[in-house]
Amino acid sequence: MNIRRPQIKEAIQNSGLKQKFVAEKLGVSEITLSYYISGTRNPSRERLRDLARICRCKISDLEG
Repeated sequence: MNIRRPQIKEAIQNSGLKQKFVAEKLGVSEITLSYYISGTRNPSRERLRDLARICRCKISDLEG
């Protein structure tokens, strides 16, 4: 799975949601979400699906 990190940040921004809210909905800490955004960690397929649902976008928008 090739995650496009800039797209994660963009999806969150486009949704109008705060990173803290998104992290809470994902069930991860804000630090973990920032790791996903920076590329330090890769979200699981399940987390990626949940992120797409929360941000109201397609999983393919987050993958490369």
